[in-house]
Amino acid sequence: MVEGEMKVDYALHPKARKELYPFNKLVDREVNTLIFPNLSSGNISYKLVEEFSDSPVIGPVLLGLDTAPGVHLISERSSADCLINLAMIAAINAGKTGK
Repeated sequence: MVEGEMKVDYALHPKARKELYPFNKLVDREVNTLIFPNLSSGNISYKLVEEFSDSPVIGPVLLGLDTAPGVHLISERSSADCLINLAMIAAINAGKTGK
């Protein structure tokens, strides 16, 4: 399920999201994917999430490039679980594009 543009503080806090965006598709759901406009903002944000939460972090994944099925980046400190999850995402993306 995908929702449109939303500030990250509302995306990550269901109560605030419900108050400001009661019409959104994610109103009672947990958010598990954040999309950023460029690699720099995505990189900074995912590293903050990784450092300050217990949430598993996978990525970043660059999509929408001419190099379908995208570019899947791995950090030097990636865990084995992260590598496996990223490999699964890459396989799914490759299967969808046939490349």
